[in-house]
Amino acid sequence: MEKLLAFDSIHHLVVKHEMDMDKVVNLIKASENADAFIKSIAEHHSKCRKLEQFLISTKKEYQDFKEMVSASNS
Repeated sequence: MEKLLAFDSIHHLVVKHEMDMDKVVNLIKASENADAFIKSIAEHHSKCRKLEQFLISTKKEYQDFKEMVSASNS
């Protein structure tokens, strides 16, 4: 459920705020704490300017995200 909420928030960023999907994915891959990211992106999706700094401030692989994006696009 949280992953879907996070995905919806990311979709909102990409579509409504025209953020580059590859940039968002790369920031997520650099994220340190995937669970914190999932919660925070849902909470912070309306604060787009802070999102990039938030993601950069945490660092860790989050490979499932790109798979989730690929699966939802097919």
